[in-house]
Amino acid sequence: MKKSIRFCSLVVAVSLLAVTLFPSQTWITYAASSKYDNTHVNTGNQAADITAIAMTQVGYCEGNSSSHLDGTVAGSKNYTKYGAWYGYQAAWCGMFVSWCANQAGISTSVVPKTGVVNSFLSFYQKADRYYKARSGYIPKAGDLILFSWSHSSSSAEHIGLVISYDSATEKVWFVDGNYSNKVNYRSLHYQNADIQSYCSPNYTNSAPNPTPTPSPVPSGEPTMTPTEKPTQTPTQKPTVKPTQTPTEKPTATQAPTQTPTQKPTATVDPSPTPTSKPVTLTGIEVSQEPDQTMYPEGAVFDKTGLVVQAVYSDGTKKAVTNYVISGFRSDTIGRKALTISYEGFKAVLFVTIVPIESSESDGMDDLEKIEGLVLPDSEEMLAYLAAKNGNVPDLLKLRAYIKGSTSGATVQQPETVPGRLPETNSVFE
Repeated sequence: MKKSIRFCSLVVAVSLLAVTLFPSQTWITYAASSKYDNTHVNTGNQAADITAIAMTQVGYCEGNSSSHLDGTVAGSKNYTKYGAWYGYQAAWCGMFVSWCANQAGISTSVVPKTGVVNSFLSFYQKADRYYKARSGYIPKAGDLILFSWSHSSSSAEHIGLVISYDSATEKVWFVDGNYSNKVNYRSLHYQNADIQSYCSPNYTNSAPNPTPTPSPVPSGEPTMTPTEKPTQTPTQKPTVKPTQTPTEKPTATQAPTQTPTQKPTATVDPSPTPTSKPVTLTGIEVSQEPDQTMYPEGAVFDKTGLVVQAVYSDGTKKAVTNYVISGFRSDTIGRKALTISYEGFKAVLFVTIVPIESSESDGMDDLEKIEGLVLPDSEEMLAYLAAKNGNVPDLLKLRAYIKGSTSGATVQQPETVPGRLPETNSVFE
């Protein structure tokens, strides 16, 4: 009985000591699994630590319930160990970044603890460490990379951690959580249209300089060098004639010349092996939009001209065709977001539904049916609307009908005079 009490007291004492020594660390217990444990030992270089920790999580999958937090069971319900640490299970790309910072011992004054992507954006805007994409800023390891699928200049919907930047290919490599329901390691051109901005936390580096390592090397070399040289030099000089000495020395000189020539060959051999092993699919992207992105009400989607590419971990891309497109509806007007799915990855394509109604009467009547539609300024768009209405020859009638009206005129009945409306073009937003 006394032994049990002593053992329990020891456990309590160790627990209190851990909390005392690491007060900022949040202690969460997860299901037993070492596959996605953070195995990195912090060095004090915060930028290097947070990126190394993020890499230990690549492949982690979200689960369908609180019993699936070890990352090995693929799900789609946003249950993660990052949400358990944060205290709320929801969309978790921001929680993942905050979790990595916490694991690296980084203060919330450097990387905020938040699950809202736009909170990161406003935080670094106020700190003057926010850089819009395509502004000339070159990302670096430890930066935060923010995405806007709608290409907004003032808000973002997704976030990840920059691992590195390849100046040769101008690609940024990054790790992001909650992309296709897991943690991914992938790359994009650093000025890709989906990238909204980069944020650069004010990291510190307290890592010690690795000076002790090279010290034994120079101390050992000079000790042996003078011992061998004076021993061999006086022995050979009186024995060998000066005429033969220069003849043999080039021969000895050629021997080491061949040795280093072969060494680089052996060094190059292992490098392709690790490069070729991890080549995996990391995402998809729309490299070319379809020929038609604007449809009249009731139309059917046409993917002619659409090019979707699979992106791999080695930076290569390959056009694919067996993707699935969902979300197209032409029964309501406005801008629509279509989802393109391939091998578990997704991309977004936007199309616009225009309120054009057709009629069985003549072509002019068809054009009269466009009630309340604000006409654009360009004749090219007028031609497009006439063509979509199925009456290309009636373009001349349309031009004659609106001739003399100013920008923003609304098509009305032929017997009425077109009037002015407020300058808006909400139909085409």
